[in-house]
Amino acid sequence: MNIKSKLFISYSILLVIFMIVSSISFDAIKRWNKTADNLKSIQEYSTHVNKIRSLMYRQINLGRDFIDDNSITAERIIELSSLIETTLVQFHDKPLTEVEISHFEALEETAVELDWIFKGIIVQKEKNDTEFNKANARKSLSEIVDEISDDIFILNKLYRNQITESIESSKHAGEKAVYLIFLSIAVVLILLIILFVLNQRWLVKPIDEVNKITQKISNGNFATRFDSVQNDEWGDLAKSINNMARSLQKYEIQYRSKERILALGEVAAYTAHNLQNPLAGIRAAVQYLTSKKEATKEQIEYYNDIIDSIDRLNLWIKRFLDFAKPLDLVKKTINVNSIVELALKSVKSKIEFSKVSINFESGNIPEINGDAILLEQLLSVFINNAIEANSSKIEIKTISETDKDGYESVLLTIADNGDGIAEDVKKKLFQAFVTTKQSGTGLGLAQAKKIVDLHYGELTIESAEKIGTNINIKIPSQN
Repeated sequence: MNIKSKLFISYSILLVIFMIVSSISFDAIKRWNKTADNLKSIQEYSTHVNKIRSLMYRQINLGRDFIDDNSITAERIIELSSLIETTLVQFHDKPLTEVEISHFEALEETAVELDWIFKGIIVQKEKNDTEFNKANARKSLSEIVDEISDDIFILNKLYRNQITESIESSKHAGEKAVYLIFLSIAVVLILLIILFVLNQRWLVKPIDEVNKITQKISNGNFATRFDSVQNDEWGDLAKSINNMARSLQKYEIQYRSKERILALGEVAAYTAHNLQNPLAGIRAAVQYLTSKKEATKEQIEYYNDIIDSIDRLNLWIKRFLDFAKPLDLVKKTINVNSIVELALKSVKSKIEFSKVSINFESGNIPEINGDAILLEQLLSVFINNAIEANSSKIEIKTISETDKDGYESVLLTIADNGDGIAEDVKKKLFQAFVTTKQSGTGLGLAQAKKIVDLHYGELTIESAEKIGTNINIKIPSQN
């Protein structure tokens, strides 16, 4: 499983747990609010009940005063009756329990009865009825007071019980909410710790290990490797770094080998340079011997063989020194077609002697910025190789190529039908001193590769034994 999936699963689990705890906490807070709303409703009901009791008691007290005192008007008593009725009607639209409904209906009946009693008292008192009995009137009002007290007491007791239950429920909901909040905090902290540990394992530790390994590699310890490779992005990165270190180690070995070869080359170049003067003296001495009258025909042949060997050795030394020293380009604007013509002229005698057929197809090509002498030397090497490979026909062609970015190049192809190149030689074709010819130095193709590289070109050789060889040289134009 990759790191992206691991992190996605971890954060998803964290989100799910957080949502569950949050949902439970929200439910607890919702219940807490509902309990608070119930408390508010119960308090409103209790206030209304006590208001009804207060209005009824006030009406009864005014009625008692009205019985004994003519200063109390009937209108005040009737006004209170209307106010009591209005207060009782307010409970009709409220959600009530069966017990509440029963006692509110009893209060309404009591209010009706009280209104009926007061109307009778008012009528009798206004007529100055001699049969009006004040004691009986007071007794009726006292009985009404008892009925009111019983109903109000039961309702208040009911509301007190409901308030107590609501407070307990609210307390329980609050404790649950606090517990869940602390639980949420604890869960989040635990998950954060787990994520921290996982991040240390999945991110910080691998980064630290990568840093240590790359630091060792940057310090030149190319044998450093990751011991364990995970099956994730870090594993892919570790494999890439291991491959990079392996390649650097290989290149280091090659570089050290080239350094040793370069050092040997310098020594060899110095030795070859110092051999030129003695060889010139030997050649002059042998040439002198051939000019003497005493020299027989057989001796002269031996002397000529010695001179030929010295000339070949001098040629080898010259090519070796040319290869060893750095090439200095003298660039100018040139046309590759004209360079091909010059190269063909330089090997004209060899072409005529070998009787090889050469066809040059010059194309409409752009000019390049290059060294004419080195390029002529390059083409001479390939043409000479084609002739020496027993070719009967050589095709030379130049064309213009344009890449996808619009840059032009000159493509020069040299194809022959000679002996071709052996498979074991192809792998080391451009290495110095690699040759299949008895008199070859093995420096021609290596020097040709250097010349092409100096012109930022590409050199590819395709060959098959007994079929022939195709050489492709691509050099970018001056544009």
